Amino acid sequence: MKIAFVCEGNTCRSALAHHFMEKLVRERGLNQVQVDSFGVAGDPGLTVPRMVHDLLREEGVPSVHHVSKPMSRRLVEESDLILVMEERHREFILRELPEARGKVHLLRSYAGLKDPVEIRDPICGPHGIYDKTFCDIKEALLKIVSKLEGK
Repeated sequence: MKIAFVCEGNTCRSALAHHFMEKLVRERGLNQVQVDSFGVAGDPGLTVPRMVHDLLREEGVPSVHHVSKPMSRRLVEESDLILVMEERHREFILRELPEARGKVHLLRSYAGLKDPVEIRDPICGPHGIYDKTFCDIKEALLKIVSKLEGK
């Protein structure tokens, strides 16, 4: 199973989800799960902000080399489950590739969470905004991992 996380530029939210989920599936022995991420407006020259590295390090994720990946037909087709941060990301993917319907979901909604359903972009915000963003992502990922474990 391949899960892809999607946000705007693939440098903050989807990168946090990608690398934290990799840690979770590795720790829990979910070897059947592959993780990826991309952005609906990704720019291959961009890397993640320092605060993303800091948040991941605090969670025991060693330094990551993450470069933004733009959405492509191949990335969408190769993914079994695509979890987006905002409704407009889901709408964009389905407008470009309507055949992806059924596998594109809001991250927190898919996890069974409602408040907030969307995860707003923390880019250029203060550290507290990044903390809140990561807390919202982490809560959803822990629920999804429990689903994958059959709990």
